Amino acid sequence: MSSLSKKLQANSLTPTDLKRAVSDARVALEAFRDPTFDVTKCVHLKSFLSNVNGSTWTPEGPNSIPIPINLGSFQVSSLTSFAKDFADAQIEGIDARFNSENLDLLVLFKIFDPLMYPTDMSDETLKTIGNPQFKRLVKRFFTGPVVANSMFTNRNIDDDLAREFMIAKRCLLEYRSMFTECPPMRDTWAWIMGTHLSSIPHICSMVQVHFTLVFATAEVERGFNYHKMIKTSFRSRLTIMSMDSLIRGKMLAEPFDWNER
Repeated sequence: MSSLSKKLQANSLTPTDLKRAVSDARVALEAFRDPTFDVTKCVHLKSFLSNVNGSTWTPEGPNSIPIPINLGSFQVSSLTSFAKDFADAQIEGIDARFNSENLDLLVLFKIFDPLMYPTDMSDETLKTIGNPQFKRLVKRFFTGPVVANSMFTNRNIDDDLAREFMIAKRCLLEYRSMFTECPPMRDTWAWIMGTHLSSIPHICSMVQVHFTLVFATAEVERGFNYHKMIKTSFRSRLTIMSMDSLIRGKMLAEPFDWNER
């Protein structure tokens, strides 16, 4: 779980990385469900229970009296039951937050990443690469009742999308060839949307959907950190509007170098 938490805090988290981290965490937790698992090897679990045993817990509310916690001796059977209940709760939380179907869908967006298109790619390879993944995305975003109430109402949408995807792949390859190192996906599509938006409007809409999805919690946690840095005990009278402006300035403003002036 610690490894998964660190992955979620990374700035460069991709859907593929997220899917791999969730899978690894789930496999590790599944081990606790195995009846043959030797729970006595869980040093951190035994240390946690040792720290809890003998401590006190105070319920919320006025005039609450601290209640001593007495776990008794740590029997292997009790530890096994506790570890299984813990694993069940964690796996249930992972499955609720990271639906496997949705994770698989997010991974399909890698076909819009310039890393998929090396500069020495042949025309034959370019025509076929990413087609299976693209068909799955089309099935998800351009079929069914969703399309009936959206902007995508063209009867020849399949032909248009196939043509647009080929143009998009050529654009990705073209922009990739401008640099010695592969540019970030966001910069690549900023250029493509600025120069070829009219040629591939449906593809650009799909990519914009991808960019609105948040895989990591780093940005959110960074906002909380700025809040703690700004609102100290010496600035406790800051209004909500002032706090909002200061945090937005910290998170959204470009770095300013006085030496360049």
